[in-house]
Amino acid sequence: MNDFDVHQRALWYWLRGMARWHIDTDISATADDLIKAADLSDDEDKLAAARVRGLFLKQQLDEAIIAGEAAMERFPESLVVWAATVNARIVRGQRLTVADIPREHVDQSIAWQLLAASQELGGDVVGAFESARTALTKNDATFFTREALLRYALQQVSEDGLTLAYRIVPVDKRVLLEEAIAAFADRSKWLWSVQSPTAQAAVLTHLSCYLRFLRKA
Repeated sequence: MNDFDVHQRALWYWLRGMARWHIDTDISATADDLIKAADLSDDEDKLAAARVRGLFLKQQLDEAIIAGEAAMERFPESLVVWAATVNARIVRGQRLTVADIPREHVDQSIAWQLLAASQELGGDVVGAFESARTALTKNDATFFTREALLRYALQQVSEDGLTLAYRIVPVDKRVLLEEAIAAFADRSKWLWSVQSPTAQAAVLTHLSCYLRFLRKA
């Protein structure tokens, strides 16, 4: 790394931190890499957001929000900075509404995923499913968009003890399950290619539960 300039070293730590975030279980090392990247250079929005994410992973939520608000002043149209900051705010207890999504981000799936996460934490699983459904219509919808839809569908179905015990799925809930499963119809693209073993295992578990509920397993 001696041949790298400061900005290149920052990007190296950022890349390692992001890779660790997806495939590693060492959250502390991930956070350290992201903060180190921002300490070296935060002249790009993704590097400024790295500090927010690193502090978030260290559960230093107030510090993460402060860093995020400062970054949003520098990069007011940045999706990655806005998302990292809002994520910290949500976990801190702030509830997100549709009106809180900036106009420039309304066509981005992550904005609707964050809204769904906020609704879930507030106990509105139905609303979370609808927001995840909207996220799935966006061109940048990812594996994690689909994973969220699966999770919210399962929560709605499993809240009824009879459904769990006897696999009696009401018609309206069956529709939700079918829709959630269909989101992963292209398994090679949306499941087997995922490089996060933990997230992949979670989806496989959810799919197994759904197929049992629908008596297809």
